[in-house]
Amino acid sequence: LDRSSAASDVYKRQVHLHCAVGYQVTVFSLVAIYLFGISRQDIRRHEISNFAPVVLILASPFISTTPTVERMVGLFGLFLPLMAVNFLTNGFGMGDVKLCAAFGWVLGAFTGYCSLAVALTVAVVVGKITNNKLLPLAPFLSGAGMAAIIFREVLISC
Repeated sequence: LDRSSAASDVYKRQVHLHCAVGYQVTVFSLVAIYLFGISRQDIRRHEISNFAPVVLILASPFISTTPTVERMVGLFGLFLPLMAVNFLTNGFGMGDVKLCAAFGWVLGAFTGYCSLAVALTVAVVVGKITNNKLLPLAPFLSGAGMAAIIFREVLISC
């Protein structure tokens, strides 16, 4: 009787883990599809919907295990400096700033800055290759941010 009870508990944990992972993959996939659409919008019209950061922040409990304090540091740690860069140089649009801040909420400050550095590096390289100085940043920010979520969650869970 004890063995079947222990086996039942193991099975229940596996089913729970399977369902939890299923939700995470589903939400992550939906967010990735949404960010792909936002990237297309940025490429076509050079604007990012104000709803994009909201979607990312609302989905964050399902796609990231970042602690709340680290989320807050990431949100403000990316928003305030990038907003200052926007006002001083007009190099970033406010949509880019808000999208970066939302990724800061999801990833935390350190990982958020790392993904921002990757996104900007790739954008500069693509700009040099294509000889284009006015690139939309949403595709690069979205790609680097989603890749950072995958790597962070996979590395943390190992």
